Amino acid sequence: MANEPVRKVDIPVLSVKYNGTFDFTTFITKAKGFLEGNNLEFIEKKYKHKTSDGLSEIEIEWLFERKVNYYVKESVEVYLKFWDIKDIEILQDGKKTTLQNGRVLVETKGWIDLDWDKRFVGAGKMKPVLEELQDFLHKYIIKKTVYGKWAGKLGEKIFNFNRFLRQQLNTETP
Repeated sequence: MANEPVRKVDIPVLSVKYNGTFDFTTFITKAKGFLEGNNLEFIEKKYKHKTSDGLSEIEIEWLFERKVNYYVKESVEVYLKFWDIKDIEILQDGKKTTLQNGRVLVETKGWIDLDWDKRFVGAGKMKPVLEELQDFLHKYIIKKTVYGKWAGKLGEKIFNFNRFLRQQLNTETP
């Protein structure tokens, strides 16, 4: 029997770090909208907000998914952490505007799930045959498509998302 077939292809984690002034609501709305605009379905996994000594800390985890076809699913997980956040008022175009000042960390990782619908999962005597068939499919038939097309496109989406976040925060540092 062959080794366990590859069922998940990981995309490297990209991160954005920032310390300064930003508009929290606009940042969150635009970040979410960017990935939804790439036809990814949104799932909020976690939202935690706590305040102490006048400073806020917010942790958010998002999952975005898209079923490319019956066999391939793209997933992007976004972890956002805001801490030492405090509201500040500034004069912008002659109007008082409330912004936030603090630290931001955004980590984005992605992966491709192969056989997300578990079509090659068998039971009994058929299980080894199906695993061998799936292994052959991954190694010889769709390997270039998985890494060159699907994983490449997802990696590009994550890179563009990371660049978009940097633009929103007016930062270009790694």
